Amino acid sequence: MNHRRFLVPLLGLACLLTLLLVCFGPALFRGEQFAYRDAGHFYYPLYKVVQEEWDAGRVPLWNPWENGGMPLLGQPTSAVLYPGKLLYAGVPYAWGARLYTIAHVLLALGAMFALMRHWQVSRTGSLLASLGYGFGVPVLFQYCNIIFLVGAAWMPLGLLAVDRLVRLRMRRAIVELAAVLTMQTLGGDPQATYVTGLIAAGYALAIVGAARRSPNDGDRPRSSRWLVWSLVAIGGLIAWVGLTLVAGIWLPELRPRPTQTQPMPVFPWTPFASKLVLGGWAVAAVLIAVVWKRSPKGRARMGMLALLLGSAALAGLLAAAQLLPSSEFNSLSSRVAREGSHEIYAFSVEPYRLAELLWPNVFGMSFGVESTWMYLLPPGGSQKVWVPSHYLGGPVLVLALTAFGFRGRTPGRGLMSAVALLGVLAGLGMYTSPLWFARFVPGLAEQIGPHDPAMTGPVRLDGMLRDGDGSFYWFLAVVLPGFDGFRYPAKFMTFAALGIAGLSGFGWDRLVGGRTRRVVVTAAVALVATIVAGAALAVGSERFVAWIASDQMATQGGTFGPIQPEAARFETARALGHAAVVMTLMLVIAPLAARRPKLGAALMLLTLTADLIVANSRFVLTVPQEMLDVENTPRVLDLIAEAEAEQPTEGPYRIHRMPVWSPLNWTVTSDPNRVRELVRWERDTIQPKYGLLSGVEYTHTEGTAELYDMMFFFAPFQRRLRPEAARMLNDEAGKEIVVFPRRGFDLWNTRYFVVPMVSADWVSEFRSYAAFLPETTTIDPDREAFAALPIEEQNRITLENDVQILRNEAAYPRAWIVHELKVLTPITGLDREARLGVMNEILHPGPGDPFWSNPDLNVFDPRRLAWVEPDDPSVLQGFATGGPPGMGERVEVIAHEPQRVELRATLERPGLVVLADTFYPGWQLTIDGEPAPIIRTNRMMRGAAVPSGTHELVYTYEPDSFRLGLLGSTIGLVLALVLLGWSFLRPTLRLGTADQGEREDAGPEFG
Repeated sequence: MNHRRFLVPLLGLACLLTLLLVCFGPALFRGEQFAYRDAGHFYYPLYKVVQEEWDAGRVPLWNPWENGGMPLLGQPTSAVLYPGKLLYAGVPYAWGARLYTIAHVLLALGAMFALMRHWQVSRTGSLLASLGYGFGVPVLFQYCNIIFLVGAAWMPLGLLAVDRLVRLRMRRAIVELAAVLTMQTLGGDPQATYVTGLIAAGYALAIVGAARRSPNDGDRPRSSRWLVWSLVAIGGLIAWVGLTLVAGIWLPELRPRPTQTQPMPVFPWTPFASKLVLGGWAVAAVLIAVVWKRSPKGRARMGMLALLLGSAALAGLLAAAQLLPSSEFNSLSSRVAREGSHEIYAFSVEPYRLAELLWPNVFGMSFGVESTWMYLLPPGGSQKVWVPSHYLGGPVLVLALTAFGFRGRTPGRGLMSAVALLGVLAGLGMYTSPLWFARFVPGLAEQIGPHDPAMTGPVRLDGMLRDGDGSFYWFLAVVLPGFDGFRYPAKFMTFAALGIAGLSGFGWDRLVGGRTRRVVVTAAVALVATIVAGAALAVGSERFVAWIASDQMATQGGTFGPIQPEAARFETARALGHAAVVMTLMLVIAPLAARRPKLGAALMLLTLTADLIVANSRFVLTVPQEMLDVENTPRVLDLIAEAEAEQPTEGPYRIHRMPVWSPLNWTVTSDPNRVRELVRWERDTIQPKYGLLSGVEYTHTEGTAELYDMMFFFAPFQRRLRPEAARMLNDEAGKEIVVFPRRGFDLWNTRYFVVPMVSADWVSEFRSYAAFLPETTTIDPDREAFAALPIEEQNRITLENDVQILRNEAAYPRAWIVHELKVLTPITGLDREARLGVMNEILHPGPGDPFWSNPDLNVFDPRRLAWVEPDDPSVLQGFATGGPPGMGERVEVIAHEPQRVELRATLERPGLVVLADTFYPGWQLTIDGEPAPIIRTNRMMRGAAVPSGTHELVYTYEPDSFRLGLLGSTIGLVLALVLLGWSFLRPTLRLGTADQGEREDAGPEFG
């Protein structure tokens, strides 16, 4: 037996284990937990709620702890039905959270290895691709946002199924592709599902188009083809830039300017845009079908696309139990509203960050001592970082660059090149728009407007086009139906990582096949560029440090403190030195690999492993498990419990914690342990969703999507300070500050406000708590004790703790009775104008409020009057008896469970019982055991018409969307099993292309 054949696999396994131990050792062996960013305050509490529902014997359908209640299954981020959640079964939840993350990193590695081996890439090439993909930052760092790690883990298997279906025509691949799309959807990443489908369609067209080129095509000189394509590309680029600039000048003239009631100006045709896109696709499909039907190749294209659509339809059926509730929720959310807050360009990747593919962490590091100087570059501090680096390993980059291309008969190389290119172009987001570059030219900026201001919404308030309009990502959002519902262009860098890592496997095989020149030249160029950059840094080192130290952005600081100039210089120098060592090793290994492949493979694997450990293991951040344990009660909840013991609240209550702020002293200090400090502070102050671990009911939290109507109750707005309000705040009259609609929080049973101590001049929506000051009692800190402290101690507490708890004395109970009704015509659609009148009536507090009083608006009392929108107004006859509630009338909340709410109401005369829980499809009501209608009340609350006397009201959540979806998933599972059985009887498909057998081993030739 030749034992040397096992050398590479064993070494690859050793490299994998080493990377696992280094990256995940603290979680596996030191009892620590992934808890930075969304891993801590979002997914850890959310998934615990999901698991507790399963443990209680309930399907996790409803989340009563946030926003007055909202769907749990209907939010894809909950991943309620994802089979991978079985990893949580039978182990403590903390271990389930660890294993779930690590298992998906391993799945990403294994899936990439399987894909590369499917394309007959060598074991070494497959291992290099797998390690670069799984331990590259774009995938590895997604432990912070686990749904995207799940999507990334299944991506390679999706491409494998696509290739089996499209190129090899394997029947079972229909089910395989459907299974992958289902897993991505159920795992919480429908965008990965969508893009995988797009890639499949493009690959199918390329494969069929490459089959049996005509003799004339083969005889045409390559130089002439390149000339034609070059001219077409240059002409298209000029036309694209010119048209975008013209649109930037002309289109704003057609857009109405903002008004008092229309703060977000939109184009008149915006409501019809989606319909036009769908109509355009329908017309195009008919025309293409007519043309394709006339040729064998066209019919083959139609047949292949039909198979892909069939696979997608099967995936839709399999995931129907998730898709139907999600579609129901999204149809009512701000994401699909005409004037919602959905932002498609956030987290675009700045072009200069592509340097991170070669120089790991070249722009510095956060997560301790702040050394990230990228914020000093354009666009001037408004960067939003999705992942802190894009490094996949130096060997991966070099080998990928040498393999990039769209010609040749190597299966998969053209596909991976296309995926890499698509991922980079889409990942750059707004920065591929000519407008963004043109606005650096003063003359052009005068005509097309300046760059987007900081915190710009979906539409600029000055009516000008956004920086990203006209970009490649904008094109995708406009042309592809539903694509504009997704967020964050930076997520496409995961696809780029997939393509680049896959190309590195092909690059290795080309290297050991004797093509060393391109590898050596590429590594040499990278080394020279690194040396030049290092020399420039060395020569200008002092200027570099002085530039950082003098910049206002650097001295202001953020969560991790001000930028440390010396640390920034060190990290940049370290990145360049790291790259220089790796590129030097590449120059040594490349020629050796061609002569002695086994030795070269061993050295390359060891180099990549060491490279990834040094560069990327720093990004896996954990904290001690006890910081997240339920037994470790947050400090804020301890203080609220003490306040409740002294003055109990009758019935359940909600807490509003302002969402995003951190102690101000962090902005001026650095701490290597800031991540742990951050998690401890966020947990102690119950930043959403940490409070879910302790059963907190939040009034308002922000996530991936919220119900559109709920934002009217809680969205901030600006008001000018009147003299009496200015005196309350010790500020100047006439100043514009940020104000929240206080009555909205009162109505929704908000008993406590958790807010900052520092107001930031009342101009930040994250710190301006002015509206929460009237009719509240300070629970902590004790005002008298605090005032007695020396000024220095007061300042220290304010800067270090920066949190206070206010008890709302004006909070409404969870349920109450009214006898006056204002019957409205039900509002349909998601239009702002249709809601403004009724919402102003509900929320306007009147002249007694120091911050919001408009003499043009009437004043109503929601304790006496309810705004109702019944489907059948006759059900309310006899229940609008008028007058205030009687002294003996009351409502008691008997039970408040996730999918069941029980009330006991005593009424002296017929009236409406208002429950401050969300009105939503699927809720059923019985009164004394008899079915009764739920009446939409106060726009988003539940109302029940109840006769006089004492009655039991029981609300239960039984959504038809889940019931129908479950039926669809069952049908899909049966169809999948039938198709699998059919595939064993007839393994391959025939679509009428006579030359398919000749090209089974070939990949598409683009161009």
